[in-house]
Amino acid sequence: MNRDFGINYIRTRKQHTCYGMGIGIMVLDDAYPGFPGDVRNASGFGYPIQYQIAKGVDNYTLVWEQDKTPCRQPILDAAKALENMGCRAIAAECGYFE
Repeated sequence: MNRDFGINYIRTRKQHTCYGMGIGIMVLDDAYPGFPGDVRNASGFGYPIQYQIAKGVDNYTLVWEQDKTPCRQPILDAAKALENMGCRAIAAECGYFE
């Protein structure tokens, strides 16, 4: 059971629009199947998650392009959106997000 029915008090947090997400995951702006066990497939998580697309950051750009600076701002924007939404932790689907 993932729901905490014992909550008696909840406080609004500045600039958080949603609550209850355990983790936020930034994903590439690319289409490919998210099989069970893949980070893109929410069924593999035992707790609520929220996805955010890093707009314009696709697999080719992030992995193969020499100049990765165009990826920086969309990644920061995606992370900020997840933070503002209320996610407690933020991860990315690909190790190249570092």
